[in-house]
Amino acid sequence: FINQGQLDSAIRYNRLSLDIKRQLKDTSGIAAGLNNIAVIEQFRGNYESALALQLEALDIREQAKDTLNAARGKFNIGRIYFFMERYEDALVTLKNSLSEMPKEALKAGEEGMGWQSIGTCFLKLDQLDSAELYLLKARDISEQHQDIRNLASTYTSLSSLYFKQDRLSQAI
Repeated sequence: FINQGQLDSAIRYNRLSLDIKRQLKDTSGIAAGLNNIAVIEQFRGNYESALALQLEALDIREQAKDTLNAARGKFNIGRIYFFMERYEDALVTLKNSLSEMPKEALKAGEEGMGWQSIGTCFLKLDQLDSAELYLLKARDISEQHQDIRNLASTYTSLSSLYFKQDRLSQAI
């Protein structure tokens, strides 16, 4: 339903699924259901609602000692803070996410996306040296994993960085 733009139906069915998972006391399923609904709310631009749902899911994952999914949840929360233009909160949360993520469990694009997100927060805060450090690391990791989607985002952020620094030959 999400891919077809039927967000109301996606929310409805995810809520029905969440109700069943709550009846079953399936904590992992409850956290995943909250995450799914939060992603839809974030897509809609309902960041406060998305944040509340992600924080509830994080609490469940931390109580269950699900460190992998808790770290992934913190990444989602960091991205919501970013969209809310709460860049300092985003930085703290994104850094925590990366530091708590078991390295062997990182999916190919997760680490590069994390570095790219942190670099872009620094860019928004005009902390350009830090932005460059993180964005170049994101570029290197994305190239290593052949993650062309994140590589494109990283190049866009690097271009903005170099433009702000009046390093126009590197911005293009």
